Amino acid sequence: MKILKVIIAVLLFSILAFVLINMAARELGTPGIPWGDVAVPHLVLWAAFLGAILATFENRHIAIEVLPKLLPGRLHLWNLSFNRIVTVVICGFLTWGAWNFIEQEKMFGETLFLGIVSWQAALVVPITFGAIAVINVWFLVTGRKY
Repeated sequence: MKILKVIIAVLLFSILAFVLINMAARELGTPGIPWGDVAVPHLVLWAAFLGAILATFENRHIAIEVLPKLLPGRLHLWNLSFNRIVTVVICGFLTWGAWNFIEQEKMFGETLFLGIVSWQAALVVPITFGAIAVINVWFLVTGRKY
């Protein structure tokens, strides 16, 4: 997961660099990086979704934990397993829906910047939901707890 942290850091640095360079260029009356403003929202999307994979793997994701804290030992473990199963099912549906979107984008997608097509920029969505589902299945199989 260290490589994922490095990728996220590079994405965040790139976002900051593109925004600052284009802002400074506008102040100086020059155009700046022509595709920078198009790239930034896509880089933010990638950083956020890859961060979600990392947060899931490290069990640092957002969770509502009122019920688990009230349940005794065995029920607590059943509740954690149930939550993981529900997460896998929901992420499975979201992966399927996102993949269908990618398939449609392949037919009508436009080039965004530097030869990157819109469907390629959106690939992070099914990848993330699929990865979150796989991580939760792995946690279920190995018995990893929160």
